[in-house]
Amino acid sequence: MRCGEAAPSCSGPASAYAAGTARSPPRSTTSTGRWNAIAGEFGPVPVVLVGHSMGARAAICAAGHPAVSAVAGLAPWLPPDEPADQLAGRPVLLAHGTSDGITSPAETWDFVERARAVTEVAAVEVRDGDHAMLRRARLWHAIAAEFARATLGLPAGDRVLAAAVTATAAGRTVL
Repeated sequence: MRCGEAAPSCSGPASAYAAGTARSPPRSTTSTGRWNAIAGEFGPVPVVLVGHSMGARAAICAAGHPAVSAVAGLAPWLPPDEPADQLAGRPVLLAHGTSDGITSPAETWDFVERARAVTEVAAVEVRDGDHAMLRRARLWHAIAAEFARATLGLPAGDRVLAAAVTATAAGRTVL
């Protein structure tokens, strides 16, 4: 499936939907239809997508919807032909571990450069971080939380980490 193509309908519970209620998300044959239904129900609230591995790729793909204000990918799967134009105007964080043997850190850093042509991207390299994010798990969680706080305009929990996940200059931050 490529970004923008129809996605299969969601199945199963979505406990995080609707601010923690147990309801399932609205059914639709496309991801755009689901986003529109959510936006219609809750109005213009900021949405920060965070995904891991293929979930990161899905978050990056879905980032083009107007409801999405920022997107973070942790140990993402981003093949060389993955488009980045849908990220325009949204803060992006990409973090990858140096010990990831499942997805390619080099492909992530290549995608960072493509995405920087259309938006600001913070890149974080997690020393000894593995694909499952079990090594240095607290750091992985903190990276995602600080990025969400920063993009939502909330106070930082850790100022040093907040600076790292919002640094969009060339290169990447090593943690």
